Amino acid sequence: MRDQLRGRRGKYWETEEITNTTEEQQNSVTSEEGKSSTNDKRPPVFLLPGLASTRLVSWKHKPCPQSALLSPIKMLDNVWMNMNLLIQMATIDARCWTECMTLGKHQTDYDGDDDESGCKLRPDEGLDAISSLAPGSTVSSLFVGGTNTVYAWLIQWLADNLGYDVSSILALPYDWRLSPDVMESRDGFLTMTRRRIEAAVESNGRPGIVSVEYVSYFSCQLLTTTSSSNSTTTSQHHQLSFIEDGGT
Repeated sequence: MRDQLRGRRGKYWETEEITNTTEEQQNSVTSEEGKSSTNDKRPPVFLLPGLASTRLVSWKHKPCPQSALLSPIKMLDNVWMNMNLLIQMATIDARCWTECMTLGKHQTDYDGDDDESGCKLRPDEGLDAISSLAPGSTVSSLFVGGTNTVYAWLIQWLADNLGYDVSSILALPYDWRLSPDVMESRDGFLTMTRRRIEAAVESNGRPGIVSVEYVSYFSCQLLTTTSSSNSTTTSQHHQLSFIEDGGT
């Protein structure tokens, strides 16, 4: 009987030992997967364009009564930079496009003579807003060439060579016609940008990198000032490195 019990006990312990070994292997695999997942994370890159380097989109229908040949500026039309619209305005009448690009008193939207003739422009969103000002336009390629491209080349290089994607590259488009204080009061640009930076840095677990053009360096100074006032941003791993891009 004792031998039988010992045999059973031996089998039990052998089974328990095998179970423990299997659990250790599973924990090891899980740990390795966790490390692999962490290693796959990239330092988030934030792209802050310079002057006139963000596409501006219409958020209000604006008729162009100056000429019957002019097309109206419709909702969600790309106004800056729309080469077809620019050429149309330049050859027929530029007043409609100029009015739409012009700010009103105190940097408000252009009101016009009445509500119908006013115009409302806002910065486009996402990486597409700062990749190319007039993507896919043959006319823009002929007339402005490489100046049409803003950050498209850098986005493609980061994706092809370093494995970046939308989770680790973030665009920071803004209405470059406005002064920094109006950017904040009208669009909440600095506040929203700070929150996006903090969320991306925390999600990726690595310090962020901000790529800026020389003409938007003032925005980086404001961002640094705004971020430094928040203790969360300056603690732990919430750090930013600024890279100045002299041209695209």
